[in-house]
Formats: sequence, structure tokens, C-alpha cells
Amino acid sequence: MFHVDVPRRHAQGPLTAMSPDGRWIASGSTTGALSVWSAATGEPRVEHAAPAPLEGLALTARAVAAGSSRVCVFWDRATGESTTLATTFSPTDIHGLASGGFVRLDYDKIFVGNTDSPNFELATYASGPLAVSRDETRLAAPAQYAVELWDLQRSIKLASLPHAERARACAFGPRDAWLATADTALHLWRLGASPTAIRDIELDSGGSDKIVRGLAVSARGIIAVSVDASVNHVDARSSILVIDPRDGRTLARLPRPDVRLGQVAFVGRRLAVADSAGRLLQLDLSDPARPRWLATDEVDVFPPNDREELPIAALGDDVAHVGPGGDVVVQTLESVQPEVGEPILLAPDPSEASAPARPPALFEERLAGARFLFAGRFKHVGSEFREATVQELGGEIASKPDARVTHLALGDRPSAAVLKTLGSKGAAFETLSEAALAQLLLPTTEEARALLRGEVKQAAERWNTWRRRYGELGGERFPVALQGIDLAGVDLRAYALKVLDLTAADLAGVDLRGVDVFDVVFRNADLSGADFTGGQCYRTIFSGAKLTGARLGAMLAHARFDGADLTDADFSGADLQYVDFSGADLRRAKLPKSLADVKHDARTRWPEGVRPK
Repeated sequence: MFHVDVPRRHAQGPLTAMSPDGRWIASGSTTGALSVWSAATGEPRVEHAAPAPLEGLALTARAVAAGSSRVCVFWDRATGESTTLATTFSPTDIHGLASGGFVRLDYDKIFVGNTDSPNFELATYASGPLAVSRDETRLAAPAQYAVELWDLQRSIKLASLPHAERARACAFGPRDAWLATADTALHLWRLGASPTAIRDIELDSGGSDKIVRGLAVSARGIIAVSVDASVNHVDARSSILVIDPRDGRTLARLPRPDVRLGQVAFVGRRLAVADSAGRLLQLDLSDPARPRWLATDEVDVFPPNDREELPIAALGDDVAHVGPGGDVVVQTLESVQPEVGEPILLAPDPSEASAPARPPALFEERLAGARFLFAGRFKHVGSEFREATVQELGGEIASKPDARVTHLALGDRPSAAVLKTLGSKGAAFETLSEAALAQLLLPTTEEARALLRGEVKQAAERWNTWRRRYGELGGERFPVALQGIDLAGVDLRAYALKVLDLTAADLAGVDLRGVDVFDVVFRNADLSGADFTGGQCYRTIFSGAKLTGARLGAMLAHARFDGADLTDADFSGADLQYVDFSGADLRRAKLPKSLADVKHDARTRWPEGVRPK
């Protein structure tokens, strides 16, 4: 064990991380400083000041990365040379991958690898740190009142998991078989072809507030949560909860008064957590039902007035944390034993697993047999919206509690008598938050595909009605998972398509003549032969898309074609206003005479004889 003295510029709440091979430790601070030391000797290696306050830090075998609200800076660990990428807004986060690449967050955009173009976007800005699966193929991101699950390799959204309160953390279980997420409670989800809820677990913070500061799942599957009963920075009422995911029991609650407990990490049978006073605390979890604090080195500690949650990094038996006074402490935990026992995979019951899969019920059949009762005041999901949509999906509306109620949707301040009355009448019902109700009433991906392909009666009219309802509810964004959808050759002229995410979709030969595709994301989609003639493409994203032979005689304002394949595309009649052709392949494309407002770079490949200034 040794201590590294941090320069004075790190005095205000440093962030720390350790490289995957354990050779280097890095520290960043709220003032925007970064330093890197050898984990073996404490020798300084890189000392650079980042130009803005840091919000995330990660290391790989080759590089150090620091993310801030304005830039993300990558330093070569051998030479100290830096590369800077601009970011836009807070929050930011960054994760190193075993491959040497990075996954980084910029507000609501996710970048995978060394690219300046996002691979995909969340439905809204992130509300907690990212989690990368153990096999590094999936990403989970808290996004306000949902946790989004994405395929990192294909940039396809796999699911949006609704939460009643703001989501704050997530972590993958052993073998990535399940996912734990947290708002003011803990939620477990089985990660099969379609994620399914397993159970919800109440968190005992010791108070009325429940702020999750850290969440981790051990290699075997035991869950640890750092939870706080205080929301302010000058008070802390922190506890560690140890939870068995098999039945949701809280095996132990260990309060730690007067300090704030931050992020947590499993190291074999131990749980490590750094407190706001700069001490590395350890719990022996050899018996998860009887955890015990291990003795810590006695040091003089002068806790800061602000009790901030501090991060921790672990690799093997090595742990890095922020020590007293802001110094970075690198410590090898001695005599750490690996967990014993089979991994807890939360597999379904054999009877459930052996039952033949039923095709999903759609439209009028989806809520057939369901009876909804609404209680409390709903902030967003108005009565006309919820009742019309429930009935359109085959459900019934109950005006008062009765024995046939199957779904109780709760707004703010519902009457306690409702639950009591339903119980007395013997109703067996599912309780839904307002956010969960809104998610339930969205069209499923299967329904969206059927509507967009015209496979049901009055498909365009029904689609547009659904969109109008959700537009009145929360704006033009329509959070249906459409990434990767197959709509090849479909005529979409009658559909309202603004503000959709069609990343990696198959749209070859699609007819979009005259359609407004404002803020639509076609990133990495196949649009070969598509027809946009006479359409409106304001802020439309075609980054990396295949547009060979596409007809693009449309209003193209602030549209992005960076990295797109536009060979043989026809821009005849197009109005190009501040269009980005950086890295695009435009060989043999027909372009307007005026290219005064287009952006391009050395990678852009132009038609023969075309070289704009």
C-alpha cells in the first residue's frame, strides 16, 4: 500500500479509476485536472489539466480518458500526447473496454470506439452512470424514468424498462442473465429475447428519502446497494444493503452514520466502498447474511463540509479510491478469497420455460380481458388519452373498485380506500405507475411494424392517431423501439414520421415523397433507392447510412450525411442548407450547382469534376 500526493489542483473532489491491467491509477477533479501515476511505485506518468470540470474517467491498457461537460480528452499513456473530442452538455460518462476502446456518454448520445459521430441516442438525457455487460455486448443506461438496454455492436435498442421514479443506477448479473436497476426501489429483469420483470424490491434507507449512490452485483449474483436517506450535501445517512436476488430478501443493512457512502465494488467475497471522508471501507461477505466491517487503518480524517459520493475502481485484488485530503490511495486487499457457489442466474421455473411461446397479442387482443381502474391525479396521462387507448387495445374501464379489476393505475395521492376496497372484494390486480401505464399504452414493436407496413385496416390513420395522442402527452418524441425494423419497399407517404429513431433499419426502396422527416435518425440504415423527393429533411441524421441511388430532391436543412454512402444518389432539385458531407462517398452523385453552405472534409469523395471550396 502507498499514498500518492495529488497536486493542489485536485483539491475539490477527485474522480479516480484504475487501468484494466492494474499498472496505472488516474485522478481527475471537479476543477478539471488530471494526473496519472504508476500503481506499483507511485511515480507520476502523465500530468495534464483538462479544460473543464471532469464528470467521468476511464483507463485502458493504452490510454487515459477524461470526460467533461465540454470535451473528452484521451491521453496516450506511453507518450502523454492528447486527443480532444468536443462534447455538448452534462451529464457525461466514459467506460474503458477490454478491447482498448471506449464507450462514452454525451448527454443523450452514446459513442462506441474512437469516433466523433454517435452510434445511437437515448430517448432522453441520462440520469445515472452507464453499465456495460460483462461480455461487453450490451449497454444499460438510466434515462430519467426508464432504463434503456442497447446492443452495442448493432446500435439497436433492445428494450426500454419503465420506472416509477427517476432511474439512478443499473448493474448486470452473472453471465449477463439478468439486470438490476434502481430508482427508489430495486428492480430485477430477466434478459432473454425480451426482458421480463422478475420482482421489485423495497429499499430500507432508514428514512423517507431513498437515494441510491451505488449498485453492484457480485460474480455469483449477490446484490449490494449504497443507499442514502439524505438528499443534501451537508448531511449523510448512508447504509449498505446486502440483498439476495432469488427472493428479494434484504440479508443485512449496515448503517454508516455521518459519512456518505458512494459507489461500491465487489472484490472476491468482500465489498469495497469509499466514504466521503476518504477511507476505504471493506465488508466481509463470506456469509452474506452476516456481513461484518473489517478494521481500517486509523488515520487522521478531516471530513469536508460537503459530503460527496466518491467513486471506486477495482481490478482483481487491487482497489483505488480517494483518500483523506484528496490523495489517491492504491491498495492491494490481502487474503481475498473468491466467492463460492453456483452463479445465481434467476432462470424461470421449468414449467414456465417449457410452455410453448405464444405469439404476442396485438391491437384489440393485447388487453383483452383486462379491466383498468384509475386512482389519483395523473400529471401527463389524461383521462381521454388513457381511456381511449385502453379501449382500443381491447381493455375495459372500471368506474369504481370491483372484483374484476386487473390493473390499478396510480397517479399522485390516490385514496388509500381504493386498495382496501379492492382487497375486500377479492380483486387480483397489477399496480401500475403513471410512467408504466404510458409505456404499456405505447404500440409494441410488432404493432408498429404491422401499422407501418399497412398490414391492418386503416393502418396510417391508426398510426397517426396514436402519434397524436402521445404528442399531446409529451411532445413529438415517440419512444417505440424501431431500430433495425424491416420496412423495405414500403410506401410511407401517409404516415406521421417526425422524431423517430430508425437506426440500422432496412428501408431500401422506401417511398417517402413529400414526407416531413424532421429530427428522424436514419443512422446506419439501408436507404438504397429510397425516394425523398419533395420532402422536408430538417436536422435529419443520415450518418453512416447506405443511400446508393436514393432520390434526395428535398429540402435538406442541417441534415447530416457524415460517413454515408451516397454513390449514384440524385440531389436534383434539392435545397442544401448547411448539410454535412464529412466523410461521405458522393461519387457519381448528381449534385446542385451551388454547394456554398455544405460542410465537408478531406475524407469526402466527390463526383468527378466537383470540388467545392
